[in-house]
Amino acid sequence: HIFRHTTAMHLLQAGVALNIIQSWLGHVDVQTTNQYVEINMEMKRDALKSINSVTESKGLQTVIDNNRDVIGWLSSLKA
Repeated sequence: HIFRHTTAMHLLQAGVALNIIQSWLGHVDVQTTNQYVEINMEMKRDALKSINSVTESKGLQTVIDNNRDVIGWLSSLKA
């Protein structure tokens, strides 16, 4: 189990798609693969950095303005 989990994590960190990891582990359902892969702190930092780069380069207001229809639709769901 530890070997499978460690290998799955190394593959995920190397950028291998989850469906490829699923196939390598021999899982029929990707939900089973989710038991072996979990995000680590480095991956969380990278995700936050990518969000910051979008908001810094375009400006958060620009992102919001470009997605008004989506934001409006999401707001209508809570009503």
